[in-house]
Amino acid sequence: MALANDATLPSVRIVAFVPTANADLQATRDLQPVLTPTVTQTPLPVPTADCNHTDEAIATRHHVVANVDYATKEVNVAQTITYINHTGEVLNDIVLAVEPNSAPDQFQMGTVMLNNVPLTTMLESNRLWIVLPTPLEPNCEISLNITFRLIVPQIGEGLMAYKGYLGYNERQLNLGYWLPTVAPRQEGAWIVHDLSAIGEQVVFEQAEWDVTLNVANASGDLVVAMPGDILKEGAGQWQSVFKGGRDFTVSMSPNFRVLKQTAASGATLELYALPDAVRSIEGVVVDTADHALDEALKAFQQFEALYGIYPHKRLAIVQGDFPDGMEFSGLVFVSTNWFYSFKGGYDNYLTIITVHEVAHQWWYAQVGNDAALVPWLDEALATYSEYVYY
Repeated sequence: MALANDATLPSVRIVAFVPTANADLQATRDLQPVLTPTVTQTPLPVPTADCNHTDEAIATRHHVVANVDYATKEVNVAQTITYINHTGEVLNDIVLAVEPNSAPDQFQMGTVMLNNVPLTTMLESNRLWIVLPTPLEPNCEISLNITFRLIVPQIGEGLMAYKGYLGYNERQLNLGYWLPTVAPRQEGAWIVHDLSAIGEQVVFEQAEWDVTLNVANASGDLVVAMPGDILKEGAGQWQSVFKGGRDFTVSMSPNFRVLKQTAASGATLELYALPDAVRSIEGVVVDTADHALDEALKAFQQFEALYGIYPHKRLAIVQGDFPDGMEFSGLVFVSTNWFYSFKGGYDNYLTIITVHEVAHQWWYAQVGNDAALVPWLDEALATYSEYVYY
C-alpha cells in the first residue's frame, strides 16, 4: 500500500512501537474459551493419512468454491484448508486469521468440520481459534472444511474508504482479505495482530489456491480480475489455480476494459480499467490506462532484472474506486483518483503509485514479513524501488 502525500489523516492517538531489531512478534491473546464455543463435542481421533511431508512443501492449500450474488453483494463460501504441520511442534489447536471479521455485520461464521464432524471453535475479532480433537504431529496434514457468509460492505467515504479493496460501489465489487488463512506460528505462538485503525498488520505465509467463483445476477459483460492460471472464464463461472500467493484477491465489474502487454520474461501484465480512464487533458483525449500499463511494464522488467524473475505467468493491475493503491499477490489496485489526476509526463501519482504497487510483487509477495512490526521489508523497500525506477 502507498499513502499519497496529500491524503487526509485522521486525528489518532500515536502508539510507539519498539525498534524492529528488538521487536517481539505479537502473538494472539489468550484464546482460552471464555466465550461460548460454537460446538462442543467428545474428542475424536484425527486421521493422519500422510505424515511424510518435508519442510519444502508449501504448508497450506486452499480449495474454495464461492457463490457470489452480484446484485445483493453476498458471498457464500465453502473452503477446504489442508494444512501441513511444519512447526516442529505437536499442535493442539490451529488459529486462522479472519480479516473480514474486522467490521460488524460483514462476516457470518458457518461451520468448521473435520471428516464431517463439527469442531470446537471460537471467533474473536480477526482470529478463529479451532480446537483439534487429537494432537497434530509434526509433518502430518489435516483438512478442515469451513463455510461462511460474507456481506460485502459498500465502499465508504473519507480516509476509511481506503479499505475499499473489500467493498463495492455501482462500478465494481472487490474481494481482498476475504478468505480465512492459517496464521504463521513462531516461537510457540500463532501470529495474528490486533486490528489497527491505520496501516497494515497482516502476516501471511505463501499458500496454494484453487478458487472457483459462481457469479449470479450479474451482467453478461462481467469481467473478473484475479491472479493465477485461469482454468475457466465466463458464463457465470471463473476458476483459477494460484501457487505461492500470500492471498487470493478478486475484483469484478461489467465496466472493465482489459489492456495487456507481455514482459521480456514472458509474463503478461493485464490492466483492468474503468471507462473514465480515458480522459480529456487540455483538450487532448488521453488513455491514462495506456500510460499506467506502459510504466508498469517498464518497472516490472527493471525489477525482474534487479530482484529476480516474477514467479507467475500473470500480474493484474486494477483501477480501484477507493483512495490510493493496495498490493496483493498477483493483483494490485491503483486508485481511480490517480487516473483522474494524471496530467501527462512522469511526475505524478499515477506513475509513482503504479510503480510502487508493482514493486510489492517482490517486497511482500515474495519476501514475506510482519507488516505491523517490520514494515521496512515491504513498504520501505517498495518506496525505495520508486527511486530506483526514477
